[in-house]
Amino acid sequence: MEIDEFVIVALIPALYFMFIHFLSPKLHQEFKHHKNKIFSLFGGISAAYVFVDLLPKLEQAQDHIRALFQGLPNFVYSVAAPSMAFFGFMLFFGIEHLAISSQEKTKNNSNSAINSRKTFAVHLANILFINLIVGYLLRFEAELGIFALGLYAIILSLHFITLDDSMEDHYNRDYTHFGRYLAGLTPLVGWIFSIFFPENQSEGYIILAVVTGAVLFNSIKNEIPSTADSNVKIFFVAASVTAITLFIIAWLRA
Repeated sequence: MEIDEFVIVALIPALYFMFIHFLSPKLHQEFKHHKNKIFSLFGGISAAYVFVDLLPKLEQAQDHIRALFQGLPNFVYSVAAPSMAFFGFMLFFGIEHLAISSQEKTKNNSNSAINSRKTFAVHLANILFINLIVGYLLRFEAELGIFALGLYAIILSLHFITLDDSMEDHYNRDYTHFGRYLAGLTPLVGWIFSIFFPENQSEGYIILAVVTGAVLFNSIKNEIPSTADSNVKIFFVAASVTAITLFIIAWLRA
């Protein structure tokens, strides 16, 4: 088995993701005094990245879908990737609703704690799946260049920070004592999978559509700021600067 330079470089962000999850309580402790402003900054960057970088990548997914599933009606290829992004969005919307409902029931009825644990298991399983795909795609992002890999790593780390904060709010000790360690290890597991199954790039980029929907939902739920003027300004400036930067990068690559 040959391990090329792209795999070695991709290990760095995989380890970075791992430590982001492992250190999440300390990070949130550092952010607590300026949480709204910092998450508004993260939200603006993430939202711009989804619309200007990730969504255009879904066009590449159409080619992979054609290669994997030949003979389907043409309209299926054009709507398949956006539909998977929508599925990812709705999947996390549904899980978030279950988490909030379970949390409210647990406050009012101690017997519903078991249901809260079940909801935690489902929520965590979906996060592990997303993290696995994120880690798996690191190798292929590395093949696009160091800048593309770095941008991918930075944006996804912002997503992980806000996601960890949400999980801690919903599940507290279950996530901080157990879940965050699994969440931190799965990008590394995904990176290992990319070594043994490098030929599955097509499947990986198809599932990237689900990741896109999940990141978009997280941006809307956790990262879009409240109505406080300062937060709105931070969000708007961060989104605008990120979008303009990505436009310039796309223009230079053309």
